[in-house]
Amino acid sequence: MPIFFPRPARARLLGRALATLALPALIGLLLAGCGQVTSTTRVAYSFYKSFNQSGGFGLPAVLTRPAGLLVLGDGTLIREVWVMEDLTGRLSRYTFDGQFQRSAVGLGPEAGSPSMVQGPDSMIYVAENAPNEAPTISPMVAVFDTSATFRRYFQLDTTLIAPTGLSTTGGLLYVSETDRDQRTGQVEVFNTQGQRQRVWGRSGADTLVHPTGIAARDSSIWVCDRGRQKLMLFRPDGRMVFSFGTVGSGPGQWNAPGTVAITDDGNLLVSDTGNHRVQEYQQDGTFVGQFGASALGNPASFTPGAIAVYSPTSLGEYLYVADYQAGQVYILIRAKVVTESHGRLLQPRS
Repeated sequence: MPIFFPRPARARLLGRALATLALPALIGLLLAGCGQVTSTTRVAYSFYKSFNQSGGFGLPAVLTRPAGLLVLGDGTLIREVWVMEDLTGRLSRYTFDGQFQRSAVGLGPEAGSPSMVQGPDSMIYVAENAPNEAPTISPMVAVFDTSATFRRYFQLDTTLIAPTGLSTTGGLLYVSETDRDQRTGQVEVFNTQGQRQRVWGRSGADTLVHPTGIAARDSSIWVCDRGRQKLMLFRPDGRMVFSFGTVGSGPGQWNAPGTVAITDDGNLLVSDTGNHRVQEYQQDGTFVGQFGASALGNPASFTPGAIAVYSPTSLGEYLYVADYQAGQVYILIRAKVVTESHGRLLQPRS
């Protein structure tokens, strides 16, 4: 038999039932509003300082066209920063914060836009263009020990005019090269004894036009091709698998990309020389960020060349950027900044 309640009792029961059902939903809505957290991550570049002191051997006591950069460390601490100057061939060594230590003659003059890398054997390899005080006047890779003492050399392809970049991965050395007319280029691959393993990039659909910089990690070989205005990804056997780049001056565009470096988390730093800035990209070509003169204390000019990256510290990664024209090396800290935003409670309309 149905049970009937008086009208006032029914109203009270209905109100209690609705309140019982609505209260959890209301609480859930409020908690969702105040507990929802949205995190966004961006990369920030903080200028630390610049340096240009050098010295010795009758040369000016300031850097002249710094073109080669190398950071040496033990994984957590930077021991030295090496800078080699174009034309003079002078090799100067600094502390992590740019305090001058000593200089060596190197193999100059006429070092020719040198590029430096520490090999898997801990030796220092320097790709140079016809230094006239070296055992050969042909393009070469000179080998130094960590005290900057010259040990040996091996020649590069003499049909091209100049090496433009040097990197290492998988126990091999990768040298990017271009010809005098900047109409063709290639990558030569050597072992640490100077034995040529292979050459690629000079023919076929993926021909390099004017390669200017190279950076390698694992099986990824990134080449800046100024002639194509592209950053090109190759495999160690020379297969081109991806490229990106758009000419312009906006974010994510460039004009005459010069060198490339790989950050600890795998992003790509590219010197956008024509636009006087450094840009950062993910490996799929997604634009991440950039910095120019305004981030460096507004120097009169900023023309980035070589870039060296050292692994993260408690502050972030150290970036060293050589300004070829101004004779400066800039030090920046690259750090990831996480911003959290919390949801708000709904406010009643006034």
